[in-house]
Amino acid sequence: MESLIADEFILRTQSEENSSSCDLLTPTQLGNAVFASSMNPDESLTILCDLNKARKQFVLENELHMVYQVCDIYIYIYIYIYIYIYIY
Repeated sequence: MESLIADEFILRTQSEENSSSCDLLTPTQLGNAVFASSMNPDESLTILCDLNKARKQFVLENELHMVYQVCDIYIYIYIYIYIYIYIY
């Protein structure tokens, strides 16, 4: 449990309801993303580190430019050419 808190998958907060203090454990955005992807926490930390390095090396106006760097925008042209060749 302590390693999940240290790696910022879980956030521990103090709750003082009814004059008794208890710890509340809530998932962070990173914890929710790792849970939803069913990835190993160690693998997800490696990917997070790689993404942070890539974010520092890219010169971007906003995050949308990263989509243009990663996605192949010409894939639809190739599909249309193959459909055209198949039809004619």
